[in-house]
Amino acid sequence: MNLLLIDELYLCSLNKKGKISGSSNKLNLFLAGLMTLKLEEIIGIENQRIEVITDLPADLERLQVLYNLLKTTKSNKVVDIYSKFESSMDGKMIQFFEDVGDYLNEKRIVELQRGRKGKIIQQTNKYIPNQAKVDGIVQRIRAEVLEDDIMTEDTLLLVYFLDKSEKLDIYFSKYEQSQLENKINQIKNNSESLELTKIVKAINDLESMIAVFTVLLMSHGS
Repeated sequence: MNLLLIDELYLCSLNKKGKISGSSNKLNLFLAGLMTLKLEEIIGIENQRIEVITDLPADLERLQVLYNLLKTTKSNKVVDIYSKFESSMDGKMIQFFEDVGDYLNEKRIVELQRGRKGKIIQQTNKYIPNQAKVDGIVQRIRAEVLEDDIMTEDTLLLVYFLDKSEKLDIYFSKYEQSQLENKINQIKNNSESLELTKIVKAINDLESMIAVFTVLLMSHGS
């Protein structure tokens, strides 16, 4: 069974308690969800704006919350969509995380420990990762980097998001991290990898826009 970018990042982002924590993890999972939809040719991303191209197929139902948000938000700017995703009073972000977690539980890649719902909207379910599955993802990355295989789009983006989430040092040695950086730089400088370079640049632009928006929002609130 092939896992998609969002599935693998989610699996590698779960903490020991089986939850997603930290603002950088949440932002990167949101962006990974967008990039998964882009790689599956469900949406297009251009100049920090989203265009929905086609309907969401049944096998991507775990991304329904995110897809619906893209369809219904008046603005197609990524920064506005993320703002609504993160701050939604009906818990869109938590529902998104739990939908992906439930999918992985159905595939027996995580173990679901269902929590009790309270009045406060928060993540209550725990998804304990199957360590063998996590190790398999790490070994595949090592193979593509250290054994000089071709790095796929999904792997490059997974490495990128793990780096942004400060999780590379959990899974890779300093030497391996250096090799990963070298491989990514080679891809960036390779004209045949132009599309991958564009994708990475697009994510950098999206993160920068959201970071600026968040700072401005916090300043306004104070």
